[in-house]
Amino acid sequence: THLFILLIWIAICLYLEEGRSKIRSPYFTSLLVAMSIMTRYEGVVLLVSILITDLIRHIVRGNFSFSHLLLLYAKRVGVVAVILVPWAIWKISYYGTLIPHSFIFKNLPDNLYYAPRPMAVLWFFFTYYGIPIVFSVLFLILGYRVILREKPASLILSVFAVLFVVSVLVGPFSDYGRYALPVVPVFYLMTGAMLSLRIKPFSKTILVAGVTVMIILAVSIVGLFRTAMHWKRMNLATQLRKEASGLVCQEVDPRCRVLSGNLGVIGWYCDTCDIIDTYGLCDIDILQARMNGTQTKRIWDRRPNYVIDNNFRDEYMEKQKLKTLIEQGLVTVDIINEYYDPNTRFNLTVAHLTWR
Repeated sequence: THLFILLIWIAICLYLEEGRSKIRSPYFTSLLVAMSIMTRYEGVVLLVSILITDLIRHIVRGNFSFSHLLLLYAKRVGVVAVILVPWAIWKISYYGTLIPHSFIFKNLPDNLYYAPRPMAVLWFFFTYYGIPIVFSVLFLILGYRVILREKPASLILSVFAVLFVVSVLVGPFSDYGRYALPVVPVFYLMTGAMLSLRIKPFSKTILVAGVTVMIILAVSIVGLFRTAMHWKRMNLATQLRKEASGLVCQEVDPRCRVLSGNLGVIGWYCDTCDIIDTYGLCDIDILQARMNGTQTKRIWDRRPNYVIDNNFRDEYMEKQKLKTLIEQGLVTVDIINEYYDPNTRFNLTVAHLTWR
């Protein structure tokens, strides 16, 4: 997310400088846009917004030239295509799809946490996209001729228009708060653009105040869905996973095979071990197995030596049928450690598996 923010921020700044400094070519902007798309697919929003802005500015300037616009589009899209086409071919050959693993992972039916929650989605995307659209319309009404001619303002309106469409199409599948962060730099640019507009001071004050509200909303929106208890639980989970990973992967067996559904902390501190991804977020074979109903067989065929995860009894003993394998005499399980915090209700189990 932070890399994506950096890339779109630089891309927008380069775009605004095109024609006003030594950076007159669209190639640099397109390079950054392509890199942002490879980082997160939302980078397409910026590309489409830039193309819309080019069209708007060609029209309102009164010297519209279709051939000139087409040439500009060819340069922008051409650079992006040169970078993305080989990347897309590799991605399809390796993963079998252009759809991000995280999207598939979070939206398979058995992952209830990410199941669409209509009211929460509706509220989030109204505050994420709806309010900016309202202020953008006000922005347009108060000085549309000046705004459309101003490159930063035109870009910002285009960004919000595209975001609004995207929110309608993919809203139910997004992971809430953290997706609001990349729009914050756009708000900052919007504030700067408004301050530079040649409109009445009163109108400018209203617009800047409105954008300030949006900035505060975007920065704090994560809190609408993440309570203090949630963050306490997350901090505790990180600490316990770190301790468990250190115990197994650094002190007991640095070359073991660890099965876990949490690849962040555990994967980091078990860097010398073979990490088996329970849900397939980073493992195409297990993800495909989840999709065709053979996940349980696939993960146990890899013979993990340890399981480090929460909800061990429900997720592994029952759902993944480890209990059945024990009854069949195929494996024995020794619980090395169990963590439980009654305040946050977080639990973590470290289990050693011996295969026969």
